[in-house]
Amino acid sequence: MKVIIKHMKTKYTHLFQYGSWALVSGASSGIGKTFCEELAAQGMNLVITGRKESTLMKLKQEWERSYKVKVQVRELDLTLNESIDRFFSSLKGLDIGLFIHSAGMESHGRFEQSSEEHEMELLQLNVASTLRLTRYFSDKLVKRGQGGILLVSSLASHFISPYFANYSASKAYINMLALSLREELRAKKVDVSVLAPGLTQTPMLDAVEKDIDWSKTPMKNMSTLEVVQTALEDFPRKGTIIPGKANRIVSFIGSRVMPEKFGRNNEKMMREAFRQIRG
Repeated sequence: MKVIIKHMKTKYTHLFQYGSWALVSGASSGIGKTFCEELAAQGMNLVITGRKESTLMKLKQEWERSYKVKVQVRELDLTLNESIDRFFSSLKGLDIGLFIHSAGMESHGRFEQSSEEHEMELLQLNVASTLRLTRYFSDKLVKRGQGGILLVSSLASHFISPYFANYSASKAYINMLALSLREELRAKKVDVSVLAPGLTQTPMLDAVEKDIDWSKTPMKNMSTLEVVQTALEDFPRKGTIIPGKANRIVSFIGSRVMPEKFGRNNEKMMREAFRQIRG
């Protein structure tokens, strides 16, 4: 009876089909943090991960006090395989039904001038760790008999993205992984979707803005709350979730209508927008 009452009170009633526990990566800031706040506000218990345990512990205390839910903390560095191994071992005995993978990193600028070390670290975090975590939870949820997986990609992966080459390529991997698994796991009652947000006001964007004048582009910021609410409302009904009508139009034109011309125009626009890239 208590579970039924909780479901009646929640805004995202459909998410409780997966149970009362969700795990969110990248929970300390940005989209991941907002996912946690929205889920906790509706009564979902959380396992939260990130690199800084002290930050996560403060959030745990805040959310447990404000929302009366259970929150468990797992320190996790997704660039280190040994950290991921310890993370998997720490989850034994937890009945996690919903996995949201929002951790990620970004790179931008001239590809030939980029740091190979940074680009390889990006691939480890955006691609290799996504593979490991998604494979782990796919296995657990199939054996459990039901579950949900929501991976976070980027609008930049839907079209040619000069000066974000490795980043957009890594996010394209996430797109295809999610959409392929959506069909593969459908019959096993594991729902999979991918969220592809456009420009979103996060600490990652704050770091990028020192190099890019976004006023020279038609792109408009969305809040993390707008992005997350769209994602939770559309999951798992939609395979690809793109918040914002303008972003959906850009995705359609850039990926289907005129991808090569869009790519050339995008290169010119971004070259002008970058503060240190001219000519």
